[in-house]
Amino acid sequence: MKKSMFMIAGTVVFAPITLAACGNETENTTDENVQEETVQENNTVETNEEDSVSEIENLAEEHDLEVRVEESSGEAPEATLEELEEAFGLISSIIHVERLEFIESPQEGEVEESGEAEGHYAVHGADGEFTDPVLLVRFEYEMEDDVEEDVRHPPFRDITNGETEFTGPELIEWEESHLEVQSTGDRTIAEFYAEGEWHLSAEYEGAEVHLEEPDEWLADFPVSVLVGVEE
Repeated sequence: MKKSMFMIAGTVVFAPITLAACGNETENTTDENVQEETVQENNTVETNEEDSVSEIENLAEEHDLEVRVEESSGEAPEATLEELEEAFGLISSIIHVERLEFIESPQEGEVEESGEAEGHYAVHGADGEFTDPVLLVRFEYEMEDDVEEDVRHPPFRDITNGETEFTGPELIEWEESHLEVQSTGDRTIAEFYAEGEWHLSAEYEGAEVHLEEPDEWLADFPVSVLVGVEE
């Protein structure tokens, strides 16, 4: 009887130890699987980020632009590759334009002895087609002659407080650093010379792209626009 009890006791004692050992092996295997999955996920993320960086750099190179690509900070607006291509095309196109193309003015035909005016100037895409974004030039003016008189092209007396602005995709920003204005053509044309920098910040699939491109351009605003005379 004692021997049987000992065997039974042995069985009772050793069985939990065996089960515990099996349990540890299962837990170790699970931990290893989780670690492997984590490594695979990290490798996938790194590969995707590398692919994103390559896509951005190749796209910028196609438009002769230099960009800085870094890990996402979560602060830049998200963009698709198509949106980046459009933005790169706009910037690449406009930095090669010396004198902007005048489109329209909200003050056309509304000349005053002194007042404010705004000119809208074209921005073309990479394909040369006109796009919705425009560059704005705002200024204040005084006329030399009485605008009530029948003067076809009254001259400007003074042009002051000029400023420029870009209206377009939120990815792009125009930062003006210097603006000169003078009157030409017997003082019937306000000519603006602007210096500044184009900025772009965007996030694309885990990568953040930044661009700073210096630029300078000229824009004319003829007094005939205010008078409402077609040239």
